[in-house]
Amino acid sequence: MLGVLTFGVHPQSVSDDLEERSTGRTDSELGPVALEAELEDFPLDVLMTFISARGHSGVLRVEGPRPALLYFADGDLCGGETVDTPINRNALTSVSPKYGDARSLVEDHLLTALAAVLVAGDSLARFHLGAPEPVLGRFRFGLEGTLEAARERMEAWRAIADVLPSTQIVLHLSHDLPGGLDRVV
Repeated sequence: MLGVLTFGVHPQSVSDDLEERSTGRTDSELGPVALEAELEDFPLDVLMTFISARGHSGVLRVEGPRPALLYFADGDLCGGETVDTPINRNALTSVSPKYGDARSLVEDHLLTALAAVLVAGDSLARFHLGAPEPVLGRFRFGLEGTLEAARERMEAWRAIADVLPSTQIVLHLSHDLPGGLDRVV
C-alpha cells in the first residue's frame, strides 16, 4: 500500500492539552498545517530531514500513543516535549544544578520526546509552519546529531527494560498461603 504525504494547508485537528499546556497556544494558533503524514508510511526521521533541509520553522506535532511536539527554527531542532515531560519555560531562567544550564535542560527534553516518538509507528505527524517558538527558538540542535543521540537513548532504555520485570505483573501480598497450605518448604 502506498502512503500519503500531503502538503498545503489542512483543516486543524482536535487539540489535546499538550499544545496549550506547553506553548500557551491552542492547536489553531500553532499555524497552518503545511505537511501531514502517517508515520507507518513515512518515518519520522525522513519527515524531519525534509523539514530541516528546507530551513523551515514551526512545530511538528506527533499524535498517537506518545504525543509530542518537536520545535524547529530555520531547519534546526530547538526543543521538544511530550505530555509526560512538558518543558517549564519559566524554569529556563533558573535551571537546577543537575542540568548546569538551560541548553542542557532543553536538550534533555528534546531527546526524551524524540526517543518516545521514534518508536511510535502508528502515529500521525503534522507540521505547523510558523515562527520559531519564542522561548525555545534561541536553542539550536543539528538534526543528524540529535537523531543519533535519541537513538542511543532508545537503546539505553531498551537495555534497562530487558532487565526489569514487566509492568503487566502485579504482586499481591496475602496472609493466607495458596491452596490451603499451612507452610512453605
